[in-house]
Order: sequence, then C-alpha cells, then structure tokens
Amino acid sequence: MIKIEKYDKEVEDVYFDAVKAVVDDAYRKKIVNRVKKYMGAAWRNLAEQESDEIFRKWILADYSEIKKAYLQLSKDEMHEETFKKNGKFKRLYQIYYEAYNKVRGKIIRMPGLADQKLNVYLVKNSKIKTCPYCNRNYITARGESVSGAQLDHFISRSEYPIFALCLYNLVHCCSVCNLTKLTKELEVSPFASEMDDNSFTFTPTGILPGEQPAVKIKAKNAQLEKNIEVLHLQEAYDFHSDDLKELVELKEMYPETQISEICDLINGERRLVGKANLTSTDIRDMVFGKQVPYEEYGKKPLAKFRHDILKDLGVSTR
Repeated sequence: MIKIEKYDKEVEDVYFDAVKAVVDDAYRKKIVNRVKKYMGAAWRNLAEQESDEIFRKWILADYSEIKKAYLQLSKDEMHEETFKKNGKFKRLYQIYYEAYNKVRGKIIRMPGLADQKLNVYLVKNSKIKTCPYCNRNYITARGESVSGAQLDHFISRSEYPIFALCLYNLVHCCSVCNLTKLTKELEVSPFASEMDDNSFTFTPTGILPGEQPAVKIKAKNAQLEKNIEVLHLQEAYDFHSDDLKELVELKEMYPETQISEICDLINGERRLVGKANLTSTDIRDMVFGKQVPYEEYGKKPLAKFRHDILKDLGVSTR
C-alpha cells in the first residue's frame, strides 16, 4: 500500500460545494444531528457552531477524525435507525447514501478548465498516479468524463452510509482492488498518518541458482497484515516473480565493479566532447530503471516493490 497525502484546500472547497449543492439544507441539519448523536463527545461538543460549519467539518474531516468517530460509533443503535423496516431515519440515510452518486458525477465548472465530472477532478488533483492499495495499476483520468479510477468507500457506505460523502473516506483505486475489497473492512487507510516506507516490505526468495524466484510481502503489524489478506496482495505479487528474476539477473550481469567500469568508460568519451560526467547512480538508473523516493512511490507502478528488491540485492537505491 502507498500513502496518500491530503488534497489541497482548493480541491476540498470544490468538493464541499458539490456536496452542498446536492444535499439540501434540511437534510444537512438532520445529518449534523446524527453526527452529534453517534460520533462521540468531540462532535457533540460542537453544539454552539452553526450547522453548516459542523457539516463542513464532517465532510472534510481528516481520516484520523473519521477513524476515531467510527471507533466510537454506536453501531447497533445507528443500524437500528438505518436498516430496520420502521427505522425512524431510514429515509434520511437512503438519501445520504444515494447523494454520493449525484456528487460523484456532478459537473465541475472552473475558469480556464474544461467542464469535468467531480470524480475526474479528484483523480486529476490527487497526488498519486497509481492504485494506493496495490501500486500496480495506473489510475489516471482519461479526458474529462472518464476518471480512470474507482472510488472505494474505505468504511463501507452500504453498512455506514453516514460516511458516504466524507472526502477522506474515499480512496481512489484500481477496479481490481475495489472489486476485491467490496464491503470488507481494512484496518489501515492509505490516508492514515502511520503509513510509511516500512509499513510493508517486499523480500525476494528463491534467488539462488536452480531455485524458483518468489516475492514475499511482510507487514510491520497485524493491522497491516489484514490489509494484505483482504486485498489478496500476496497473490497479486506472485505474478511478479518474472520481474524479480529479471532484477536478479541484471544484478548478476552488472555488479558494482561493472557499474564503475561502465561509468569510467562513458565519462572518458564524454570528456572528449566537453560533456559533464555521469555518476554511478546515473548508470544504475540506466541498468535497473530509475528509482523514485518514498514520497513519489504513488507516481510509478511497482515503485515500492522495485525499491525493496534492489535494496535487498545490495543495489544502491536513492
């Protein structure tokens, strides 16, 4: 999994305006009352603030706030209201649940930009280009009406529709990961602050002569291990044994001594024509592919996989 950074404030404002245009004032007030009732003392203590201000706080709440609210949620009581045949607020939650579809497809009009659907706008303004769940597939928009990604409700909107429109409960991901997850629960969101370069580690096995190369994914705790299990990430990366084999073969063909010799040879030629010298890092990038830093893993498929494998093989990485 790859960490996702927060959207810029301008994007948050555009998203909230879209939600506000779909959910009318009366229903916004009813939702705020439900948030105060079910989401713990932190939300009940906002009683003196205007209803619209609380609604905005809810829609744009950080993932950490969403998680805290979810853990404090009176699930049984809310489910009684939401799903029982005679539930008092069943219609309210149904409207809130369905409003997501209208918000996702809402046309955004901004000066200097072509009209585009909101989900396309979010994808274009996300700070990642690959699926944060698997880091295997691109999720870039195609034109103004095709997002190139699906929006996963990290906390299921069918089970907990009150979270259906929370911006940081929406995770852009590839269709395979979204269909694999469906309504199943994950423990750690890509928006979680605890996500870092050590959350998951790819380790090569079977790389000695005569062995069958394989990739193993290890998580640093049980919560992240559940993510691997639910998303079937180990099975997904089993298909990349050939990529592992290729990296192992390149390492055998180009040890550090060979990298240094190539660097010296090329630089000798470059000096004759007045060009700047290349570094050993430049040569490694040519041989193994350019490596990206942790902050940019989300921009390149298999970036984390390649970084960890090359590091394990003793290839100097950025």
